[in-house]
Amino acid sequence: TWVRADWARPGELADRVRGVLPAPADLLVAWVHTSYREPVLRAVAPLLAPTAPVVEVHDSRAISSRQGVPAPILAGHPTQQVVLGFVRHGGGTRWLSHEEMSAGVLAAVRRALDGKPAAVHQVGQVDTWVARS
Repeated sequence: TWVRADWARPGELADRVRGVLPAPADLLVAWVHTSYREPVLRAVAPLLAPTAPVVEVHDSRAISSRQGVPAPILAGHPTQQVVLGFVRHGGGTRWLSHEEMSAGVLAAVRRALDGKPAAVHQVGQVDTWVARS
């Protein structure tokens, strides 16, 4: 079900989702801009089943060279994290295609639904300095 919402209004987003969700969600897949990530995830957390897994999708800009992938927000919900990068192509690089991104996210969803331990999944290359050398 599609819900029109604004990340800047996480409470309203959660209310709209609650209005169409017939039962607690068994899975959350979230690709939320870094500046809205924590408030949005905390707002929708009450809509999840108690042990529902989470799949968080990050672009390479969300990854810190010092701290790595952001820590999961929702304790108690095993979290698969997907980091989307780029691909070397010819003499340069290109962004991942929709198919490549989807395949990476779906692999993480399968791991989550299979009850696998929390993990980070990198799709493509992330470190632009590696690509420049």
